[in-house]
Amino acid sequence: MRRIVTAAMYALALVAYLALGWIPGVVLVLLALVGTLRALASTARELAPHALCGRGHVTPTYGLVRCSACGFTGEGSVWRCSHCDAAYGHTPCSTCGLSIRNPSL
Repeated sequence: MRRIVTAAMYALALVAYLALGWIPGVVLVLLALVGTLRALASTARELAPHALCGRGHVTPTYGLVRCSACGFTGEGSVWRCSHCDAAYGHTPCSTCGLSIRNPSL
């Protein structure tokens, strides 16, 4: 009798898993998808040819930059050094001087 009850409990657990086990999987897949979409959106904003300051001025995001970490001067993105790969948290607006936050940080 005890073996029958144990087998019935295992069968019930299997049925419950097959009926409801897909829900946590769907939740995890949706969370991974949202994280990936957020990363893609921030990367697209980082790679944009210009950024807007708080006052609406257009500031180019590519040009001649000097890295404050390694001292390298060259053409590249204002968000990341092309020599040492240091990431910059902000850059000043070319018109008014307000800081523009790095969209990928």
